Amino acid sequence: MDLEKSIQDESVPLLPKRNHGNKPEFSIIKARITSVVIPVLSLSAASARDVLMAQYLVKRLSEEKGLVVNSTDSNPCGAAVNDSNQMDANIVQAEASEMLTYLSWTLCVPAFVTCLMIGSYSDFLGRRLLLLLPVVTNLLRTAVTTAVIKFNLDLRYTYIAYAIDGVGGSWFAMLLGLFAQTADVTTDKSDRTFWIYLIGCSTIIFNAGANVAAGYLIIYLDFFYACLPLLGMAFAAFIILLFIIQETLPVHRRPKGKGRNPCVHLRRIVSFYLLDGSLRKRFVFNLCLLLFVFGVANDLNIGNLDALYQLGKPFCWSADDIGNYNAIRLAGTAFFGALLLKLLQMCFSNEAVGMFGILSQGAGFTFEAFIKVPWHFYLVPIFLTPTSPFSAIVRTMLSALAGPDKQGAMFSSIAVVETLCQLVSTTIYNKIYALTVSFMPGAVYLVMAGCSWLTFLLFGVYFLVREKPQTQLVVIVEPEEHPSINADKDPASSGQIDI
Repeated sequence: MDLEKSIQDESVPLLPKRNHGNKPEFSIIKARITSVVIPVLSLSAASARDVLMAQYLVKRLSEEKGLVVNSTDSNPCGAAVNDSNQMDANIVQAEASEMLTYLSWTLCVPAFVTCLMIGSYSDFLGRRLLLLLPVVTNLLRTAVTTAVIKFNLDLRYTYIAYAIDGVGGSWFAMLLGLFAQTADVTTDKSDRTFWIYLIGCSTIIFNAGANVAAGYLIIYLDFFYACLPLLGMAFAAFIILLFIIQETLPVHRRPKGKGRNPCVHLRRIVSFYLLDGSLRKRFVFNLCLLLFVFGVANDLNIGNLDALYQLGKPFCWSADDIGNYNAIRLAGTAFFGALLLKLLQMCFSNEAVGMFGILSQGAGFTFEAFIKVPWHFYLVPIFLTPTSPFSAIVRTMLSALAGPDKQGAMFSSIAVVETLCQLVSTTIYNKIYALTVSFMPGAVYLVMAGCSWLTFLLFGVYFLVREKPQTQLVVIVEPEEHPSINADKDPASSGQIDI
């Protein structure tokens, strides 16, 4: 009965009805445009800033050890001409990796607390407030980071920047709000998957250009001038959100009650997995969450790992090399991944597409672990293209299982788990890289590939236990103008269908 109710809930339209001349309280087109533009500006700037930060840490730590003297050179590899310098270069790589881990903790711990509540609250208060907080704190983080680089401040100030962003929920809360907004304006499962993926796809493509620009600005100017465009993008996202974006969750579609009690929101988040529905339904929820954990955790730290990997021996890439590669990897996989998603959806279910994508991800990471020749990196995006829609597919699977009045709570639970994934994966992967950089820098990618293979096996379990898709018969009953006259008519003649 619980599964049938879930299917019925999913069939309830999420969009405001237009009956009797009533129009939606917002523009669906404008809502979709802004849901793409905001992450293009804010998340693209944040992602490019993180890659830039990894290079800046290597440069600052290298300067302290006397390995680089050029303020625009983030690569100590070329200076390592003897065993002593090579050892120092490896130490710099390990120290940078560890500092990125500590910064991740500074960000993720407060973000975890924020995401635990903010999504469910948005079901009561609306989506604009949910989006405004992380956009503002992202702007502040970028401003503080820019100031640290400009004035060569103590690196410990970056912890303040990361903590500020964490209090606002960072990009976890931003995506939470954007995905909840998307669920508000879409009803079809495939359509919802495509629009959720488009948010990430557009961000990735624009982020590719930001990475290229940042790489060349670092080489020909300085890290500070590479930060300025990113700061401008974060500010533009704030202005758009403040003056243009509309509320997509009208008051009449919100749950009854003011929802002030935090315990109510905690229960709404965990109820999907522990409390509500049959044992089978809760098992499917938890299984989908595990698919998300192991499948998405690999992507959360890949930019920083790739930058550290490519800066060291035997590749010794410069900032523009890293920027060009990120542009191809990000934009290429996102663009062709979108085309592949629409093509495969014509023949296969979303779940089958996701299963194929995670298989390709495991193959790509296994290949990357053993790269010895620099140009082989450009083959990695070919492997990763089918896996680019994976996150959107699993988010849609979970969103479709939840009711239309619980989208904020559902995406909040995903954001909480995503925060933990960022925290744990950054800690584990950066620690593995720090321990293995001296003899096998690619070892961390084998661990990531293992997570991909595990996700593939979990998909097999999902296909065994999931509720089989059912075709619903929708009965439309025509209103009777003269009930007394039509009272004795056959039920079929009045629009009713005997099943």
